[in-house]
Amino acid sequence: MKTEIPEPALLRVPLYIQALKQIKASAPNMKTVSATVLTEKLQLNASQVRKDLSYAGLLGKPRVGYAIDELIDALERLVGWDMIRYAFLAGAGHLAAALLAHEKIVSHGVRIVAAFDNDPNKIGKKFASVDTYAIDMLPSMAQSMKIDIGIIAVPHQAAQDVADLMVSGGIRGIWNFAPIRLNVRDDILVQNEDIFSSVVLLSQRILPRS
Repeated sequence: MKTEIPEPALLRVPLYIQALKQIKASAPNMKTVSATVLTEKLQLNASQVRKDLSYAGLLGKPRVGYAIDELIDALERLVGWDMIRYAFLAGAGHLAAALLAHEKIVSHGVRIVAAFDNDPNKIGKKFASVDTYAIDMLPSMAQSMKIDIGIIAVPHQAAQDVADLMVSGGIRGIWNFAPIRLNVRDDILVQNEDIFSSVVLLSQRILPRS
């Protein structure tokens, strides 16, 4: 039976992977790493780090630690970065272009294979590195290509309609960049990236200049 990983621990896994890769790059001859090193580098609680790493199915050896390459591989498997999941991108605007240009999305297991829009001037053309299709083609293409992930980068007025198209095409996970909460079935996973709320919070928490 697969162990359920608490969400806070899951969200820390990318930090461990990044730290391990930095350690490996700065010290190529270093083959093992201790939980203490990660604790100090990331400023986390030592017992928390050991607990988090245990979800990867590895136990560190006393006074030796973990084999770095083995630990990186195990953590990447834990978060699914050892496989590629194909995604559709709805919206061929500036935000979408930034997502396509972000190489870390691919390295983190997601490959955008097509863009969709309702602008006739964009349909049928290359958008960054992928082809752009009419938005109403999304459901049938998602079904035929067995796409699991849909990324919404459209104005909020269109986001719910796009989400409905994605769900009807069999997409099971939606990464939503529109400033709106989507109404979808309980079995559809939605990750909201509320950029505007984040900016508001940041702005309000900055003390006024004296």
